[in-house]
Amino acid sequence: MEQNYAVHPGTTIKYLLVSAGKSQKWLASEMNMSKTIISELINQKRNVTPRIAILFEKATGYPAIKLLNIQAEYDLYKERLEYEKDQQEHNNKSNLESVVLVK
Repeated sequence: MEQNYAVHPGTTIKYLLVSAGKSQKWLASEMNMSKTIISELINQKRNVTPRIAILFEKATGYPAIKLLNIQAEYDLYKERLEYEKDQQEHNNKSNLESVVLVK
């Protein structure tokens, strides 16, 4: 069954921080990263890399592989949407060309 949505890992990071009563500033300090990078992750403007996943795991105990899997699912979902859009545009163009050729 194909999934019709995906969650950016930043959503998970935010949820875990709020649940633990921790701040972005705390996480930035624990991960030895800038608050800007943490904010970009949480606001879905930056992807989780393996290094970020490891640092997050060390800071929070949340498994790096789980965070990377969330990122991979998100990336795959976005790519499927882009592929389907490209296919639709290609089909529309082909249909238009066949109509023009018939005239």
